[in-house]
Amino acid sequence: MSQLARCRNIKVAYISGWACSSTLVGSTNEVSPDFGDYPYDTVPNQVERIFKAQQLHDRKAFLEASIKGSTPVDYLKPIIADADMGHGGPTTVMKVAKLFAEKGAAGIHLEDQMVGGKRCGHLSGAVLVPTATHLMRLISTRFQWD
Repeated sequence: MSQLARCRNIKVAYISGWACSSTLVGSTNEVSPDFGDYPYDTVPNQVERIFKAQQLHDRKAFLEASIKGSTPVDYLKPIIADADMGHGGPTTVMKVAKLFAEKGAAGIHLEDQMVGGKRCGHLSGAVLVPTATHLMRLISTRFQWD
């Protein structure tokens, strides 16, 4: 609750793939660079947790405000999430995009890096996919969000 209360003036929430992979995956609890090598539902599941927390606190704030006759705090912020490189080909990208939409994300971003060769933005050696491949990812995503 205290974290959400501090976000009163923030207009959007962002869920990072690196943060999820570093804190929610693995048994070693070690922070490492984001190589996108975690299960594809890791970030969507975190989106769902944050979205449900927002809904809970929004309902509580609305109830408290209606009792007091005041204006409630709006805890529902759009969630933008990191979909990495889509975790596979067009059908996997479609599954990932649908999962994000179902879990409560308002939007996602996709990187134009090769699946299996993803690198953090600050590390060298990123291999980009051809423009046609990335456009197919974007089109596959759009099919799921329409």
